Amino acid sequence: MSMGIGDQNLHMLTGGILGQCGHPVEVSPSLFKSYFAGGGTQTCPAENCGRAIDLWEAVKACFLGAGAAFSLLTPLGGMSVWTTIQIEPGEFFELDLETLGVASDDIVRGITLTGFSHMDVPPVTPALIFGNQPRLPVHLPHQLTFFGVNKAGGQPVTQVGNFNVHVQFLPKQETPYRQLLLGGVIALGDGDKRGGVIDAHTAADIALDSFTTQLVQQLTPYQEPRLGFLEKVGMLMVARSQSGLPPVPEPLLKTLGVLNQRRNWAVHPSRVTRELTDDVAADCLTASLFLIHLVELSTGAENSDSTVVT
Repeated sequence: MSMGIGDQNLHMLTGGILGQCGHPVEVSPSLFKSYFAGGGTQTCPAENCGRAIDLWEAVKACFLGAGAAFSLLTPLGGMSVWTTIQIEPGEFFELDLETLGVASDDIVRGITLTGFSHMDVPPVTPALIFGNQPRLPVHLPHQLTFFGVNKAGGQPVTQVGNFNVHVQFLPKQETPYRQLLLGGVIALGDGDKRGGVIDAHTAADIALDSFTTQLVQQLTPYQEPRLGFLEKVGMLMVARSQSGLPPVPEPLLKTLGVLNQRRNWAVHPSRVTRELTDDVAADCLTASLFLIHLVELSTGAENSDSTVVT
């Protein structure tokens, strides 16, 4: 059984949202904190750049177009690792993703093998072996076994198959609302715009609940506020204003209204008056992500130096 990485010609880790200036920008709480502090305007943090970037459009672009296959998970902290391996005909090959920098609790969403050889085609086909697994799991395991299927049939082959490996993964999503948002992002990537919008709205609503419940319990003996989605958004805005925090950028407030409307149309099809497009669905997912960051920054959930709204 062949073990480990083969010819180490390539090992590269990539990530970050691509700004309009062309520089990758690391996804972090401070990036979104800067967005809200600047009222939606900010500059690229890359060294010697300083050009203006539109974070909203940069995040939304990750959910659209042909490139979304590689960038879909990036706004949630998604990363890609590239390496090379060698698989021998008729032999097993074990690939341990943790040796490539994938943490034990990271979520692996995609693995692609692309053959390259001195010949026109590699001499083997890499067959992924899952044992008794009845179907491909939603989250791929971190230890993968490949078998080098000999393309020459019964003829002996001595040449190994060389493959570039691309692994897409992201950090474990710790909270229920982030897990739901991931589900919405994956749904959109699978072409399910309706499912994406419903999950995006539910994720944003649960995140708002975590804020409004805490706030209302400080003011009333009742255990939970009985508020609608937009009323919860209003409470968050008022609390931020009273704490002297910058107002929320208008595009986010406007799109949260669209998200709420589209969710209502999705669960009540008779109310639908306009088709749900990829562009609108991407806007809804973007709004949900920004709202989640806003809630976490307002409660100090993302980092210790965040302002806590009381």
